[in-house]
Amino acid sequence: MEHYKVKSDNKDYVSIEALFGDLLKGSSEPGVLLKGLRYREGLSQITFAKQLNISQTNLSAMEHGRRPIGQELAKRIAEIFKVNYRHFLSRWM
Repeated sequence: MEHYKVKSDNKDYVSIEALFGDLLKGSSEPGVLLKGLRYREGLSQITFAKQLNISQTNLSAMEHGRRPIGQELAKRIAEIFKVNYRHFLSRWM
């Protein structure tokens, strides 16, 4: 993981491309990131959906690219995972 860190403004970042590589092909990039971060934290869809105050069905749709992640929800998710909220914004917005 240290190999993929990128320095920016005195903060360490890992690019989504480096972290998830081939998973991004043919998938919704924000959804893959959301699912990957949720897995990293050991959260089930049900648990994380409750934390966000959304349904598990909506969370699943976002992770699979069938539903966009809105800006307000993206900001809430980003705060939880300590990442930039713009990574979660869909190409549809």
